[in-house]
Amino acid sequence: MKSEAVFSISLTVVLLVFAFFLFQPEADPRFPSHCGPAQKFLDLNWNGYPYEVDQPITRGTPGIPFEVRFGQPVVRTAAGPFSNWPLELDPPQELEGSSQVPYAQIRIPMELGAEAYFISFEAAILPSESEPAAYDFTLFLDGNSTHSLKFDWRGEVRAIVTPNHSGEKFVTIPPRERFRIEAFLDLSQERVSFKVNEAEWTGPTFGRFKDLTGIRISFRDSLSGGAVAAIDNLEIYSFMDSNKK
Repeated sequence: MKSEAVFSISLTVVLLVFAFFLFQPEADPRFPSHCGPAQKFLDLNWNGYPYEVDQPITRGTPGIPFEVRFGQPVVRTAAGPFSNWPLELDPPQELEGSSQVPYAQIRIPMELGAEAYFISFEAAILPSESEPAAYDFTLFLDGNSTHSLKFDWRGEVRAIVTPNHSGEKFVTIPPRERFRIEAFLDLSQERVSFKVNEAEWTGPTFGRFKDLTGIRISFRDSLSGGAVAAIDNLEIYSFMDSNKK
C-alpha cells in the first residue's frame, strides 16, 4: 500500500515537471537570452481611437502615447506597401524663402529604469515621382548621449554612435521597399545593436547610458518636398536584470 502511494506521488511529480517544460512559452528569438523577462511597454498600430484616418495628429492631441515634435503625422488607409492604417510622416512645406529643412518627428518618452530595451517597427520611404531625392529617415535612441540609425536618399543605412562621425554603413534599402527595424539597447553591457531586415550592426554605446530617456522617429525632406515615410506595428519592450528580484 505504501509503495503504491510512493509510486503515485512520484508519477504525479514526473507529470508536473513534464507539463512545465512542455507548455512553458518559447523564448522570443528576437530577445537576447541573458536578459530577464520581457515587459511590453507599447504596442502601436494606429488602428481605431484616438486616431482618425486622414486627420492630422497635432501637438497635445489627447490619448496618444507619443509626442509630436515636428509636423503633423497622419494615419492613412494605405501608403506605399502598407495597406492597414500606417502612420505617415510628411514634412510640412516651409514658407517661401525659408532656409529650414522640413521635419516630421514623433517622440516616445521612456525612462523606465530598465536594464535593456528592444524596439521594433516596420517602415517604408516613399520618394516623390517628380522632385529630386534629398531626404533622410532616422531612428534616435536618446539618453546621456544619442545613438541613431539613419537611412539616406541613396538607400544607405548607417549606425551612428557618436555625435561627431558619419556612421558605419551596413546595408542598403531601396526606396518604396517595406523593411523591418529592430534596435536593442543593453545598458548593463553597454552595447547597442541595430537590425534592418536580416542585416545587423552591433557596437559599444557612446558614454555611460543611465537610462533610455526617449525614442524619436524622424523624417526630413528637401526644401522642395514631396517625399514621405510610413511606419507601422511599433513595439517596445523593457527588460530587468534576471538576477534582480
